[in-house]
Amino acid sequence: MPDVRPQDNADDEEPGGERAVPEAEEASEPKKEGVPLVPSLTTDDTQADEMPKDGDPSQAETGTEGQDETPGDARAEEPADEDAARDTPPLPEARPEDAPQPVKPLIAQPPSERPSEAPAAPGAEPDEDAAEEASKSSKEDAEAEAAALQDFRQCVWRLRALGVAFDEEPAISDGGACEIAHPIEVEELAPGVGISPPVTLNCAVTEALATWLKEVVKPAAEELLDGAELRGVTQASGYVCRTRYNRPGAKISEHALANAIDVSAITFKSRSPVAVKKREDADAAASRFQKRIREGACKYFTTVLGPGANAAHATHFHFDNKERRNGYRICQ
Repeated sequence: MPDVRPQDNADDEEPGGERAVPEAEEASEPKKEGVPLVPSLTTDDTQADEMPKDGDPSQAETGTEGQDETPGDARAEEPADEDAARDTPPLPEARPEDAPQPVKPLIAQPPSERPSEAPAAPGAEPDEDAAEEASKSSKEDAEAEAAALQDFRQCVWRLRALGVAFDEEPAISDGGACEIAHPIEVEELAPGVGISPPVTLNCAVTEALATWLKEVVKPAAEELLDGAELRGVTQASGYVCRTRYNRPGAKISEHALANAIDVSAITFKSRSPVAVKKREDADAAASRFQKRIREGACKYFTTVLGPGANAAHATHFHFDNKERRNGYRICQ
């Protein structure tokens, strides 16, 4: 019986243009949308499945009538065809129209040129808050330096009025907290009254020392030492970049700020020096003089230590002007 199915063989082709192979002999053709299925009127499968008489296999791809099914001998080898089909990679499915389009990858950039790390373009405006904070800090530093310089100049004027002989020295910066903006080297605390050896101090503590010498030491010598005339002050330590008691890890000493002076003796032109030490005879003139000048120092210095305070100060007075909360002072 001739095959009377429609001649449109496109419905039997795979997307790649090859003819679909039925899975089984009795398999019906898939239902195509818009194309009605016409049942085969073939009663003899052998007649419908015969190869063309001329035996030219190429006619299987010409789309002629009766050649849209797999020949019978091919059905006999169907298992082998299935193995071949499994070995053949499947064709990709058609992309749905609504599938998202692939995103073109960005061009890789070196780490230094990535947008998040890229340097600001020339002419770009800096962070306003950071710029304002930096400007404010710079202004405050400049104002503080100007105020410190003004205080120093006023202090220098007062030293000259007291008759102090000194030289202004370059700023000291020995690292850490050992920094003095306006140090001076002092040679005399009053006309004819030297300090030996010359010592590096800041202006404020020098003024306190010179004022103490004028208002306390000189009157005490006149009263208690038969009018002895001052020759000078012997000092044991001025500026030294160190911690308290030279202990590692301890707080910074006021000596490291040039804000302290250690006095070991007072010298006179007409008598022997009065060395600072522990005295047994409290009624002796030297003992009363030492006590008077020690107690008088508490008016001019915020820290006064001497013999009896501790072993470290058994042979000298320690004077400094350390600032403490609520104006607290140490006088021992």
